Order: sequence, then structure tokens, then C-alpha cells
Amino acid sequence: MKDQKSGPNKLNLFTRRDFLLVMSSILLFSFLGLRLIAGLYFRRFTHAHQLTNLSKVSKNTLVALFPLMTGEEDPEKIKRSIKKINSYISHLSARTKFELELALLFFNQATLLIGSMAPFPYLDLNKKLRYLDYLSTGPRFFGPIFLGLKEVCFLGHYALEENCALIPGYETLVSANGDHDPEFNDMYERLEAR
Repeated sequence: MKDQKSGPNKLNLFTRRDFLLVMSSILLFSFLGLRLIAGLYFRRFTHAHQLTNLSKVSKNTLVALFPLMTGEEDPEKIKRSIKKINSYISHLSARTKFELELALLFFNQATLLIGSMAPFPYLDLNKKLRYLDYLSTGPRFFGPIFLGLKEVCFLGHYALEENCALIPGYETLVSANGDHDPEFNDMYERLEAR
């Protein structure tokens, strides 16, 4: 392919259009990199240090997401739930942890889809809710990411017995006084002793 400006015999393999594409790609990736770095260092999140099995970006994202998903406002319950989530994550396979990291990273940075320049943890409450609504009702591609992160939040929330008691009709499998069947109680005590 010959460019008219380079003369009839000279090949031009790098046109102005290619140059603009490369420069705009470099600018875009630089912007995303700066945005990601800024998301790491601007603010310290309460209870993020409890999540020892995640990267800093993922910790901040999960800590900001947890109260919105569960409606929990008590700081002590949030702290205990975050510990339960960390325990749950520590038992996941390396592949599943990696997938969770990717989902949290996407969730953190995809606020650009609603026109916001700030990562998820730094949005105000209305923008966070609008973003959650967009992911839950938007393109089907976002559905599994949204539901997976919601499941992680609820696993931590309902790992606390007092939160399970809020479910209508909830009963524990064995009451605090033990089962009515004495043979079952003996077997249970022997299992506990092991």
C-alpha cells in the first residue's frame, strides 16, 4: 500500500491513523493504570486489613460493597462478617481466588460504564446504588459477576447466627438444648470429642 505523500516508490507501513490508534491506546491504558493506583492509596478502609487473602484493591472493593449488599450498619457485625469471608476465601482453590480477584477488580474499575471517573469505593452512595442497579439489570455479561460478589457478601453475613435468626421461619437443625433423641446426642458428643 503506497501513501501519496511518501512518493510512488516508498512504502509507508505506519500511517497517521496507526499513530493515532497507538497513542490513544497508550493514553487510555495510562489513564486506567493511574486510576487503579489512585484507588490503592487515596483512602484506608476500615476492616480491610481483615481480608488477608485478597489484594488491596479487592479488599477495598469488598469492604465498600458489603454494607450495600447486606444492609448491615453495625460496625461490629461487619467486622465479624469480614473475618468469616476471609476464612471462607482461605479455603478456596487458587483458581477460584484468582477469579474472585478478577471479578472484584472489574467491579472496582467498571464505574466508567456509568460515566464516573472514580473507582467504586470512592463513589457517593447514590452513584454506588446507580452502579449496582446498572450491573444487576444491564447487559447479561455483568450478571454472573454481580451475583457472585453478592453471594460472597451474604456468605459472610449469614455466617453469623444472629443474622440467620432474622430469616422468617428459621430454625437451627439441633436446638441449643440438644436433640430429643438421646442416642443422637451421644453420637454428637462422640463426634465433638474427636
